[in-house]
Amino acid sequence: MKTKKVLISKSADSDIHEIVLFIRRDNPNAATGFKKNLLKKLASLSRLSARGRVLPEFKGSTLQRYRELIFGNYRIIYRELEKEVRVLRIMHARRMLVGVRHKRG
Repeated sequence: MKTKKVLISKSADSDIHEIVLFIRRDNPNAATGFKKNLLKKLASLSRLSARGRVLPEFKGSTLQRYRELIFGNYRIIYRELEKEVRVLRIMHARRMLVGVRHKRG
């Protein structure tokens, strides 16, 4: 099985930081466990990037490479490319994706 490089955007890295800080307020151990398991989930995209569903916001459009995985109460938004996976955002599952800029490449 061919593996892809997983790249985490600055926005997604900031999302992780904010989520962990939020969880840490109530339960520091849970925050540590959440981050550890989330990073494992992100790393697994290197082998199984196509397993996420196409973003419902983009269904039927030409943006079929934009996908999501649900992780607990969070959506991992990523773009599947030939040799890499770009993790774009990590947000609460109830939020809709707004203002995504599409860049070629």
